[in-house]
Amino acid sequence: MGRTIATPNLIFRARRLRPRFSEQVYVENDLAKDVAEPLFEAGILLAAITERADYDSGMTTADGYYAHHHMLQLHLQGAMHVELNGRTHEMKPGDLMVCPARTRWRCFQGGVPAWWMYFVIDDLPAWEPLKTQDGCIRACEAAPLLFLLLRGILDATASHQPDDIAQARENARALVGLLRVEMNRGAPGRSKQAVALRELVEAVTAKPQGTWDRHTMAARLNVSVSQLKRIFHEELGIGPRELVIRQRINRATALLINGDQKIANIASELGYESLHSFTRLFTQHVGMSPGKYRTRFTHPARPPVRNPRPT
Repeated sequence: MGRTIATPNLIFRARRLRPRFSEQVYVENDLAKDVAEPLFEAGILLAAITERADYDSGMTTADGYYAHHHMLQLHLQGAMHVELNGRTHEMKPGDLMVCPARTRWRCFQGGVPAWWMYFVIDDLPAWEPLKTQDGCIRACEAAPLLFLLLRGILDATASHQPDDIAQARENARALVGLLRVEMNRGAPGRSKQAVALRELVEAVTAKPQGTWDRHTMAARLNVSVSQLKRIFHEELGIGPRELVIRQRINRATALLINGDQKIANIASELGYESLHSFTRLFTQHVGMSPGKYRTRFTHPARPPVRNPRPT
């Protein structure tokens, strides 16, 4: 591990890449089902972190595998060129590529390895808003937390310890929720209510420390509290309170790495009256305390465990 790379959307320790190394959980792997079952139940068939110098263009035809599955790719390190919708783009760390089913795309690098995450998602009604995005590349607000959650799932798959499995299942539920939030952020409004919900998510993301109680959020959507909860669960797969917590934790991960603020000050800045409540929620959602998180991601981390079946 080397210097720290910090972008507005992604923070991690830079690493020396090894071409074609991958770690993954996939629905056909019985060992992974104990750890990542919430992913598979939501229609996410495969989730992986990989290092590659090139990409298999044989899977990009409109009648191939990805004709029937959505692809989300989150770029972590290096440079990757993407041919999408007839244009060539360069992905940077923190960029998310959204490829709905039946979208033609091709990924390649000029001999320089890249480090990235990807998700293969079944073409189910719950992921229908992905189709409205028509294939795009955009910044991902939840990139640091998505990386950390998937990293925890992969580690638990390797260790298969009961405590690790329990935390990984919570990570998997949180990961599904964050992907659905990101999916709805990028989708064009299907109705006035969908537009209002997307604007509310953007507002919470921009200022997670705000007073985001259920009554405040219901008033912004001009609905009752019970309708608010229903809309959130139908559109995002999580409740209003969970959205606020996850966006606060997402901001906390950046503050812990980017600065030297005391953890108590970070807790206060994010709207928590006590360090204890902040630490409890952070640990519950991330799988480690804020102090351990800061130590792990500001010092060289242990090397990843190799998957016995790399892609």
